[in-house]
Amino acid sequence: MKTIYKIALLLAVLAVIYFFYDFDKNRKAGKENIEKEDKVIFNYNPDDISALRMNTGKDEFYAEKDRNGRWLLKKPFEDGADELTISGILDKVLEIEATKKIKPEGGDLSAYGLKTPSSGFVFYNSDLKPVVSVEIGEQSVVTDVVYIRINNEEDIFMVSPAIKRAIMHSAYEMRAKHLLQIPSNEISRIEITVGGKENYSVKKYKDLWEIVSPVKCKADDKNIYGYMNLLNNVVVKQFVIEKATKEDLKKYGLDVPEIKLAFYNNGGKVFEASLSKEKIGSGMYAVSNMRDGIYYIEESIIQNLPLKLINLRPLKIMPFGTADIEAMQLKNKRGEIFFKKDPRGIWTGSVSGKSINVDILKVKVLESIVTNVAAKKFVEGPVSDLALYGFNNPQAEVTLFGAQEKKLGRFIIGKHDSEGLLVYCKNGDSSDVALIDSILFRDYLGREPEFYFLANN
Repeated sequence: MKTIYKIALLLAVLAVIYFFYDFDKNRKAGKENIEKEDKVIFNYNPDDISALRMNTGKDEFYAEKDRNGRWLLKKPFEDGADELTISGILDKVLEIEATKKIKPEGGDLSAYGLKTPSSGFVFYNSDLKPVVSVEIGEQSVVTDVVYIRINNEEDIFMVSPAIKRAIMHSAYEMRAKHLLQIPSNEISRIEITVGGKENYSVKKYKDLWEIVSPVKCKADDKNIYGYMNLLNNVVVKQFVIEKATKEDLKKYGLDVPEIKLAFYNNGGKVFEASLSKEKIGSGMYAVSNMRDGIYYIEESIIQNLPLKLINLRPLKIMPFGTADIEAMQLKNKRGEIFFKKDPRGIWTGSVSGKSINVDILKVKVLESIVTNVAAKKFVEGPVSDLALYGFNNPQAEVTLFGAQEKKLGRFIIGKHDSEGLLVYCKNGDSSDVALIDSILFRDYLGREPEFYFLANN
């Protein structure tokens, strides 16, 4: 009986202890929650902010969203605004918490630097009504806090200096840094002028790009989209002149630019960019019809743009990969040899119907050459007489076959060029005539069949 009594007494004591522990825990949690709520001084959704006005103490800015949700800078000049900078401002201000709230004696704001605030900001909603208005006063040297007043209320809040850093941006930081933004999926025509003389025209037919001037041939789709993407990522390093005159364009080498690119959509709207011949340090000057000024950008950008027609063309002679090839027939002045992959994917060979053990590595090199070799340059203009380039009597040709020995195409080698360093080459199904390194012909395409034999044949 005494044992049961002791157990019951122990349970009662534990229950009392738990009650006071739980009560104290909830009381502290409630207090902490109240304190946290007191610290939160800004309550808005950044996505709902449609305009902002800022005074950094050095500059004044006003920006607002257009109907498409893009931020535009209206003051101190009209230009596109840097979306990331503005998003950062809205997010960082929202994180600011109060460390203390003060009621100034007699409403005197001068002791806190708020009678004539050094800086401040206002965020507006879509109706351009203020959502939050903040005046920023002095920063305490002793406690390292900043005094602010919100929405003209009597209370003053002590907050982290981070609130000043959140809005302390230069004119450069507030402006959009992109030279232009090309909607690549909407573009159907591109006009390129190099040095004011050479003109290239490219058009999109259905989903494929073609060069229409000065020659008519296929364009390299990957390169075309790559150029648009490259220009979309050009970063303005310096805003040189706000509104350029003809004299300004001449001064900065933009009256006859090194390269001018114009991108047209189906509606005829054009997106233009011109890059100067003048090089200053590691940069160059540029203009765009989408912005009014002259801008300084990295010079390296021009090295990746299509300054020559060959930069717009697909350089591979044959539009196949090694995975597409199941058989090849090499024919040259020294004979013929036929190669075929066995069921295991291993190359075998035959000459005049007789099976031959072949050097698999050499055959793979030949396969790689005909499927991957790129043109060094092309014969410009229409090719009316193939005999001029030796294709009436080829030095070598490789016929490519796919599954079930379906003919895929012919890789044809014509004669050497005048210097003997290159040979004319073409895809049998294309009118384009290219030049490739003659070493490829010498070392593999022009070799006798025995070159590909194994020694034990």
